[in-house]
Amino acid sequence: MSTLRNDVSEDGKKIIQNISTIQQYINGEFVDSSSHQTFTNYNPYTNEPINEVASGNDRDIDIAVAAAKKAFNGEWGRLPIQKRMVYLNKIADLIDEHIEEIAPLESYDTGLPLKQTKKMVARAAQNFRFYAEMVSSTCR
Repeated sequence: MSTLRNDVSEDGKKIIQNISTIQQYINGEFVDSSSHQTFTNYNPYTNEPINEVASGNDRDIDIAVAAAKKAFNGEWGRLPIQKRMVYLNKIADLIDEHIEEIAPLESYDTGLPLKQTKKMVARAAQNFRFYAEMVSSTCR
């Protein structure tokens, strides 16, 4: 692993140092790709390997789409809009609470300056809130 920059918080450094293989998240579970293949994720700034990432394929897409349809036609789809909004806003809150951990990961993965990835992560939280409110206001 490359030398970590000085602008990364201690929590951020610990998280970066513990990066492991990234699996797919399908149907509420972290799973390997159906082919069990991975690809190497490189730091674009240093060109050093960061970790391995599950290499999804058409079968994995079909499985993920089927799981999403099942959720939408099942428990999630039956959940009242206001309760769905609680979940979306909770995701936004969690992103905001963990910005000092998420931003260094994004910086490490993209090669972008930490100052910029902090803004990107904050924007991600804002996006969850925006779309939660948009859906809520259009379904009234």
